[in-house]
Amino acid sequence: MAHWLERVRQALCGEANRRETVRRHLGHVLRRRTCLELDPLSIKDNRPRGRTMIVQIEMVRQDDFVIGQPAMGGCSYPLAAGEKLQVTLFSGVTRLTGETKCLGRIKIPSGSGGAFYGYRMVLPEVLTPVARRQRARTAAFTVAPEAELRACTGHGGTVRGVVHDLSTTGMQIRSRNALGRVEAGMRMYLSTVLPAPVGELNEMVVVRYLTPNERSDQVIIEVEFEQQLERMNPYARSDVRAEGASRPGPPHRVTKAI
Repeated sequence: MAHWLERVRQALCGEANRRETVRRHLGHVLRRRTCLELDPLSIKDNRPRGRTMIVQIEMVRQDDFVIGQPAMGGCSYPLAAGEKLQVTLFSGVTRLTGETKCLGRIKIPSGSGGAFYGYRMVLPEVLTPVARRQRARTAAFTVAPEAELRACTGHGGTVRGVVHDLSTTGMQIRSRNALGRVEAGMRMYLSTVLPAPVGELNEMVVVRYLTPNERSDQVIIEVEFEQQLERMNPYARSDVRAEGASRPGPPHRVTKAI
């Protein structure tokens, strides 16, 4: 009997530790005001449907967390009570994913004395690291175009760099002034001018990864467009990079958010 009670105690302690770890990761996202992703799960096979939404956390509580209004492709996306979703977030430089469920709408007080509606979400039982996704890259320029990134909050100023490589789903930017100003999970406004037929590009993006270069003060910022840009297809070439956009050195293990 004593052995059985000890096993129950250990199981309960393990569950409590897992929940505390989940709350800690969600709290990190809340404090940094970075975005998390939601992807509805299929009722048939419980797999993500590939309809990624962007949203910010408003509160992390003992048994749930509260989010604002999710958006997809610039449009608001309402959630239904009981809807299951995959949640993906960045905690430091680690990308984590888990499963959650919408518990319904909630009115959230705003700083101006008013209120807006958000959603109560179930705390994921566990958050697991996500493997970095591989994308077919495209490039059709001989001189690396300049690019600018600005935070949606208006704070932090402008981060400048050059296009390292790109695809229909995202871009890598090589920058010297990103440290301390860009963090994985941030939602930013990208501006650049690419060769014809694309031309001027102004898009909302989410920062996916930061890769410091050990041999210089440069950082490779990997961003993902909020919606896939098919107009990149005319000059798609696999794994071709801009002239002067050398490959970064071995990834540097980062022990704190940068």
